[in-house]
Amino acid sequence: MAITAKREGFPKKIRPEKRAVIEKIKENLSKAQLAVFAQFQLGTRETSLTVNDFTQLRMTLAEKGGSVYVAKNTLSRLALKELNLNVDDEHFRGPNLWIFAYDDPVEVMKTVEKFWGYLRRNFGVKERLPKPKFGVMPPNKVITAEQVIEIAKLPPKEVMIATTLATMKAPITNFVWALNNIIAKLVWALQAIKEKKEKGEA
Repeated sequence: MAITAKREGFPKKIRPEKRAVIEKIKENLSKAQLAVFAQFQLGTRETSLTVNDFTQLRMTLAEKGGSVYVAKNTLSRLALKELNLNVDDEHFRGPNLWIFAYDDPVEVMKTVEKFWGYLRRNFGVKERLPKPKFGVMPPNKVITAEQVIEIAKLPPKEVMIATTLATMKAPITNFVWALNNIIAKLVWALQAIKEKKEKGEA
């Protein structure tokens, strides 16, 4: 009698095409200054993005140093898991997409906000589209949807540079290093303030 080995406990083999998607997400996460996982749906306006809306968003973000990437929730979750990033499973429901900002996270998020504003003013879209669920910033830090939205409210990069230059006394090399981390530090500071307030209310 032939004996069939039990597969329980063994990791399921991932097909090459799915592995390629997982690696693409991980590669984009490693390059991006900000990655946003957001809810979206293609369909009719008021509740969804039309195909033309989606195409316009993709083209506009590309001009701002960003990109849009659509992948299955299971593959996005696996990519994050392989990077040891813990995200609540409830975020991986419904249609979602990735928004990657490779150069200026503030500019990319302002562009997303302006896009939603355009849909709201011209077509009566009431719900934020795309709707952020969480974000990832270097070095592998998960931030909340609220923090993602707050990034769009920060001053433009040029303003932050001018303000920093006006007050800094450190060598320019230190400034360049600091600038590359300024957005992440601001978000971490917001999180620290939030946690401090929550402890004070407890």
